[in-house]
Amino acid sequence: MTDTYQTLFTPEQLRTLSSIVQVGSEAFRELIEQDPILRHRYLRDTRGRMLTKIIHMQSEIESHLPGFPFSFFERRFPGGQIIPELSCDQVILHLARSRAPDMLPYSSRYKVDLAANNKRLERQLVLDDSASSPMEVPFYALLVFGGLDHPFAVIQFPEPGFGSIAESFALPLAVTSDAAGSPKSFERKKAVLKQEFLAQEKEADIS
Repeated sequence: MTDTYQTLFTPEQLRTLSSIVQVGSEAFRELIEQDPILRHRYLRDTRGRMLTKIIHMQSEIESHLPGFPFSFFERRFPGGQIIPELSCDQVILHLARSRAPDMLPYSSRYKVDLAANNKRLERQLVLDDSASSPMEVPFYALLVFGGLDHPFAVIQFPEPGFGSIAESFALPLAVTSDAAGSPKSFERKKAVLKQEFLAQEKEADIS
């Protein structure tokens, strides 16, 4: 069934998602190396939030590139929290950090609500490409990432109720090039992301 749900995305969409995580993860690793104090065990939560912010920022940066294969939207919540949302014809996708590829990220109300879209995944339902009836609602998935020394990226489809994973598949991560296979483009993306992150951090310190 994994192959069935992987076909909900085009090859270009999957390459783009891999690019977002691999550029963000590598930029994060280099920023940590530049400031070794961030490796202290007491700052584990800080590192996690930093990684999440960087990958969210990279998704927004890539959304401005020509040919970006998703619709990009920012969900805003009371208290000022903003999260990026990617969508295509068949899937709504959020980006979230987890401790392991086989673990769902932290639950929240919007995730629980959207997980109800995946009712058709219950009882090992197989998609019927020949079905004539239109899809009522798009599936809900998560681009789940994590790891400092061993980054990972997984597409997870949570079960309704957000209690477990109904389906998932891994995305390849290779930090030597970007989604188009260009090392120079990958390095440029990484440099832009690091510059943007440091600028945002400086602005936050000033305010």
